[in-house]
Amino acid sequence: MTDIMTAKQAAEKWGIAPRRVNELIRDGRIEGVSKVGIAWVMPADTQKPTDLRITNGKYVKEKNIISHNSENQDITNVDTIKIVQAFQFMLDDRVTMFQFMDIFPYPMQIFDPDGFLLFANRAICEDANVADLSEAVGTYNILQDPVTLDVLGLREPIEAVFKGERRTVHDVRIPYEDISAKFTQTDEHFNKVKYQDITGFQLWDVKGGIAYIIMIFITKQTYTGRTDMIKAQEYMDQNWRDEFDRDKIAKMAHINPKSFSGLFKQHIGFTPLEYYKRVKINMIKEKLLDPNLSISKAFVDCGVDYNGRWAKYFSEIMEMSPSEYRKNKLKKE
Repeated sequence: MTDIMTAKQAAEKWGIAPRRVNELIRDGRIEGVSKVGIAWVMPADTQKPTDLRITNGKYVKEKNIISHNSENQDITNVDTIKIVQAFQFMLDDRVTMFQFMDIFPYPMQIFDPDGFLLFANRAICEDANVADLSEAVGTYNILQDPVTLDVLGLREPIEAVFKGERRTVHDVRIPYEDISAKFTQTDEHFNKVKYQDITGFQLWDVKGGIAYIIMIFITKQTYTGRTDMIKAQEYMDQNWRDEFDRDKIAKMAHINPKSFSGLFKQHIGFTPLEYYKRVKINMIKEKLLDPNLSISKAFVDCGVDYNGRWAKYFSEIMEMSPSEYRKNKLKKE
């Protein structure tokens, strides 16, 4: 049998950190790797990659990519690797790298290995509605922030990222005041809630240590306005499979049921029932884009009967039948 060595033994042999070996394995940089039990092993004569930095994208093999959580990601594991490659290439020129990150279209923060904020791009300033984060640079430490770690429930994934893992956390509910209060005073009369996907990854130095931690934020949904109206919208968005119950929604949002419909339409532009219908129709639209589902099954998967009133609602809102919608969309694709 061919002699083998574990990832830990490889790290000792090559003089780099064990977590860096695991990162190289996940990115397909090491040939002949296999898993025995919970341990990664490789032939004992496996050579250390000649360049630990990512200088081009040609080595990446999708079949070798191992993602911690790859399902339903807006930024997929492959996309993340491409982003890492682009930033890693500029690691030797910090000024150029930060200039590039400043025009990056997604909100982004850069931390040192100890958790201190080094840089925040324009997009995150706009996202948090703050003019300048310069006062937070060098003083704000994400590993010591109880709001991020405990209130938002991100302690485990963030600590894992700082230990060398690549993580994406989906649909993190972030109250606006919690974002802005870290860096500036908030407007108590303005309420805002975001749902974001957060991806964290590392840039590595030539010695196999972590040079920087990058956090990218993708906003999936934003609610603004009165707190009670936001709660009502969130409840319908999250419980769209349930039958519409105006009084229950009003109770969850702490609104008098008698005045709920009028207030909701005044602030949102639709009655609660109209809003609920649109949420449900949007879910049906997504299902209709799956050519493997019959139209009837698409409706059933959303908890309604195609032969019932929801096909009528769909036609009223979309101004076309479900079959016409599917035909038009699939033709464009």
